[in-house]
Amino acid sequence: MATQLQCMLEPARLGADAAPARTLLSKLIGSLNMHIATEDKVLYPELAAHKDPTVAAIAKKFSVEMKSTAGAVVAYNTKWVTSSAIKADPCGFIRDT
Repeated sequence: MATQLQCMLEPARLGADAAPARTLLSKLIGSLNMHIATEDKVLYPELAAHKDPTVAAIAKKFSVEMKSTAGAVVAYNTKWVTSSAIKADPCGFIRDT
């Protein structure tokens, strides 16, 4: 999905019709959110309880890092929530993406 979205990152194309990019972005954000939630609720807690202290420490570190990543994903999606927002500032959308 990211590769498909990357192929759409042309100012003229987005300025003319940003709906296909927004549709694809919705799918990508949905997948990212599901992935992040699964890691947060299943993977990291299990690994944080691992008997190997190195594994547990890495899991805790990644869990903290992913919280800021999740916040960045939410902020990005909120900024570009509609195709009209993308169409109004295609260069900004390209830069952020």
